[in-house]
Amino acid sequence: MQSVTPVTGTFADPSGLCSQGEQLLARRQPILAEQVFQQALTLDAGSFRALSGLGLIALERNDLAEAIRVLTQACAAAPGQPTLLVNLGNALARSGQYSAAIGSYDAALKLAPNILEAHYNRSTALLHCDRPAEAADGFRKVLAAAPNNVDTLFNLGLVSERLQRLDDVVEACRRLLRLAPRDIDAHVMHIRALWHLRRVDEIGGAVEFALVNALDALRLAHAGNLDLLQSTLALIRTQLEAGEAQRVMSLTEFALRKYGKSAELNLLQGNALAELMRQADAVEAFDRAVALDPQSAEALTNRGNALFQLGRFEEALASYDRALDTGQGAPTVLINLVAAKRFERDDDVHLKLIENFVSDIDKFSPTDQMFLHFAVGKAFDELGRYTDAFDHWVAGNLIKRRSLTYKVEDDVALASGLTKTLTAEWLGRHRVSVTGSAEAPIFVFGMPRSGTTLVEQLLAGHSDTSAIGEAGFFRQAMGAVLRRKRSEESYLSRLSSLSVEELAEAGKIYAQLARVRGGSDRLRLVDKTLTTSNEVPLVAAALPNAFLIHVRRNAMDNCLACFSMLFTGGNEFTYDLGDLAAYRQSFDAMVKNWSELLPGRLLEVDYESLVGDFEAQARRIFEFCQLPWSQELLEFDKVDRAVRSASAYQVRQPLFSSSVGRWRHYRFGLSAVEEIFGPGP
Repeated sequence: MQSVTPVTGTFADPSGLCSQGEQLLARRQPILAEQVFQQALTLDAGSFRALSGLGLIALERNDLAEAIRVLTQACAAAPGQPTLLVNLGNALARSGQYSAAIGSYDAALKLAPNILEAHYNRSTALLHCDRPAEAADGFRKVLAAAPNNVDTLFNLGLVSERLQRLDDVVEACRRLLRLAPRDIDAHVMHIRALWHLRRVDEIGGAVEFALVNALDALRLAHAGNLDLLQSTLALIRTQLEAGEAQRVMSLTEFALRKYGKSAELNLLQGNALAELMRQADAVEAFDRAVALDPQSAEALTNRGNALFQLGRFEEALASYDRALDTGQGAPTVLINLVAAKRFERDDDVHLKLIENFVSDIDKFSPTDQMFLHFAVGKAFDELGRYTDAFDHWVAGNLIKRRSLTYKVEDDVALASGLTKTLTAEWLGRHRVSVTGSAEAPIFVFGMPRSGTTLVEQLLAGHSDTSAIGEAGFFRQAMGAVLRRKRSEESYLSRLSSLSVEELAEAGKIYAQLARVRGGSDRLRLVDKTLTTSNEVPLVAAALPNAFLIHVRRNAMDNCLACFSMLFTGGNEFTYDLGDLAAYRQSFDAMVKNWSELLPGRLLEVDYESLVGDFEAQARRIFEFCQLPWSQELLEFDKVDRAVRSASAYQVRQPLFSSSVGRWRHYRFGLSAVEEIFGPGP
């Protein structure tokens, strides 16, 4: 036990006692220090040093009310002491009195403008008061004096993220990661900012850097380090959102060796496997997650999604129902559930459940309200309640659009810039030798909801093909090449300066990535990445044996199909009819340009012609791809494979043409689109 040494000699006065108490505090002996400071106060009730010491001791043991009381007395006793004001500010901030804390820090900084602790803590208090711009200024002042302070860099990144100053986030994270490369949370913030900035050519490098350091951190950590587990989970989620499932698998597998009992880690591995078109393996991972946490609505929902993508619709619905039974996240479950069934009766049990939620929709968060609007809209559409369906789609799209910073003008400008950069003259100078590339992948692209999944499913039924889904591997390969160029150059400038050798390398990187997904080297790969539309000349140059198929759907039907769908990610132009029309118009002009640029290499397939005369159009597609024909290929709905697109249910049904002209049911709400495209067929 600690005991107090009798006070004698020079310590028998307030000043001497305070010196002794401060020494005891420095030696981490707060009980002795407290007794000494109390002795000092019996001799001098107004001793600010004794009051300060007692305030620090109260703060240390988290007795915030006492700390504030004593430190307030100390400040009154010595109003010219900035350190006392900083300590009082700290006590006020920890007790949640942020406005009062800011006032105390301001008073301290008026006396001593260069106290970094005051600037730093004032900025954190400003964040709690929703004053992020002022907080950012304070963090910058700290960095000006202490440029290598990693905590300040991290907080500046967070503040800049809140202010949507994403370039500042990237800069803060890069500075921080040079100093602390194993700061996993900083990697998360960095990748997230790059993704929202659409700097896709930089994401791959950022992900690789994060993976190397996360693996190092995991190797060095003990299994009880739950903070590292949480940071690793956040990193995996962010990488998956950025479309980096292939890279993230090594991290999930390594992390599971140390944290195998983590339900969320098993869940995220399932998510990664599903992204990699390994749905059967994903179901097993989700089963492990559910075994560890039977109440995980997310694991049960994603398990249902994987079963749905495998075409096992009844099992998927059962998994969704189990998720609903947990009583958690019903709107999220329901937006997934409605895709796995068709509504044919007004008394459908799931419809009644959705309608009950909708009747009390104001109690839900905006995101959950959005899910419910899209879910009930889908059901009402199938029941022929078109006005009700459209009203809910409008409401759901409005919520989604308000959450985005998207500007359709940026996409229109990019499309225009691409057509001006990737010209016939550019292509003539950049064609990779046919003899240098044996790969002959088939790229299927088009607007979302245009029929690309139907064409992909048709091609996937051939014994000589392997469908790899919406992989995004070509963009990833181009990013690996473009990262070596000067980052200050624009994306279009870097494309313009590509060499034949760099394009050939991009083709090789693509082939390596795609082969891992596609399996056997003998099979022709079918890549249904919609963003290929922006990269057509690059694909044609880098992969000279590639086949390009553009699927085009009537603009009115296409825009309606997009507007009625809540996508899992991307496609931000679909949540406003004006944006949709402008994007589709720009898209059509760009693809028309590519078609003229590449005669004979790009096949145009009209969705309406395909469903109207399926065999003739199917034969045309296979002839273009130089694949032998057989009548069995017409049974596309029986192809056994995972389908991850929104059309996973439809492509497993026999061919139907009921979606042609569907827009006419909604003509009353599509005037903005019809003004641009006309009624069409």
